[in-house]
Amino acid sequence: MKKSRTPDELYDAVSGARLYTVREAAKLLGYHPFSVYRLVFLGKLRHRRLGPKTLLFSREDLVRYQDGVTRAKRGKPMPGAESALPALTAQVAVDLGGEEAREGGWRQFRWESIPLIRARLDSQYGRRLKGLRISVRGREGEAWKVVYSAPKL
Repeated sequence: MKKSRTPDELYDAVSGARLYTVREAAKLLGYHPFSVYRLVFLGKLRHRRLGPKTLLFSREDLVRYQDGVTRAKRGKPMPGAESALPALTAQVAVDLGGEEAREGGWRQFRWESIPLIRARLDSQYGRRLKGLRISVRGREGEAWKVVYSAPKL
């Protein structure tokens, strides 16, 4: 018995907009298809039905849901949360094989930015970069040094 052939793409009869299946919607959202079914069950994602088992989604509904999720993740910072952390400043020095160069400083230094600083300097200097030293100062005079030496090949 032959199966009836289904179209590759489905469109809304009224607006003419393309409709996406659960699998396509999951791919667009970056979710697993079961997660898309769960969103439908919870009423968080609008859908249309095509027969008893097929769910269809418009791109506008998927984008609207995704914008709402990313906006909720960003959220608003708690008042005073940023000021509760001590302000850190940093100075960066670069070792170019015997020649030391001062790269610059950061007024609002964060510990999470160390890999970004190293990656930026690595792309800027390439193999000439033999190491770097980051001198960090806290608001109350505390001091730390982060030293990176390139591996010897």
